[in-house]
Amino acid sequence: MIHVALATDRAYVPYCGVAALSLAEARGDSPLTIHLLHGDDVGQNEVGALTSVASRPGVDVVAHRIDAAAVAELPSVDRFGPVIWFRLLVPELLSDCGRVVYLDADTFAVAPLEDLWSADLGGAAVAAVRNVVHPEHRHRGSALGLPSMSAYFNSGVLLFDLERVRSAGLMAQARDVACRQGDRLLWPDQDALNVAFAGRWLPVHPRWNCMNSLRVWRPWAEETLGADAVAEALADPAVVHFEGPALSKPWHYLSDHPLRERYRSVLDRTPWADTPLADRTVATRFIGRLPERRQRDAFGQLLRMRALRAKRRR
Repeated sequence: MIHVALATDRAYVPYCGVAALSLAEARGDSPLTIHLLHGDDVGQNEVGALTSVASRPGVDVVAHRIDAAAVAELPSVDRFGPVIWFRLLVPELLSDCGRVVYLDADTFAVAPLEDLWSADLGGAAVAAVRNVVHPEHRHRGSALGLPSMSAYFNSGVLLFDLERVRSAGLMAQARDVACRQGDRLLWPDQDALNVAFAGRWLPVHPRWNCMNSLRVWRPWAEETLGADAVAEALADPAVVHFEGPALSKPWHYLSDHPLRERYRSVLDRTPWADTPLADRTVATRFIGRLPERRQRDAFGQLLRMRALRAKRRR
């Protein structure tokens, strides 16, 4: 039995549904249990739709409601919300499980998880893919107490050895980091996990977390992960992760991801088929007419303008 945990808030329910359905459709020979972690903002009808969308022979879907008090002490992060902290609760929620694959809701499974699930962790508490870090953030390693940002993993796809995590109290350590350094953490949950799991994680092939950065920042990705590994991941991904700014998401009006149509075709087979493309505005329609090579920079300028206007209104 392969156990997978997905976490969602109300805004991401349609995309969590796609992630769950993609897992069910990509399943190999092993039975699969999908654990859906959600807060009070997700209604019972939505929970019912999420648990039914991927249920089929060989696939069970179990919902876990997370009480707000369970993460109340952790820093409030406006741009992410409390859902980012749900992954810290996985070891206690799944107390009977020895392993679990944690996936962010903006992921899309395109291959079975058996090879990742059965990976020899060699004593590590978690397996993950190295994060591709923009040069302007590479100094952050020393601030976090890490040897360098090359020893920093992305937290969107994680294979936990839950017994090692529990015995070492690693999630408690991550909580402590978050509470003590919350306002200094750029990527709060990811930073806290990297500090807590420093020296206790195993790097795995980037096809298990084929991030947008492999494609958009390919030279830096090749420097971090190796040119062959990046090429292999892009050609044959197992789990695609639509991390990054809004236009990196396949449900965004300006998405240029090669799998966006495949993703949307899966969305069309969920109860959320009528979900409109996000951010279809006059500004983004204008940006969409620009040459593709200019759209990302133009969208970045739009985001900065929006942030400035929001700041002036406060």
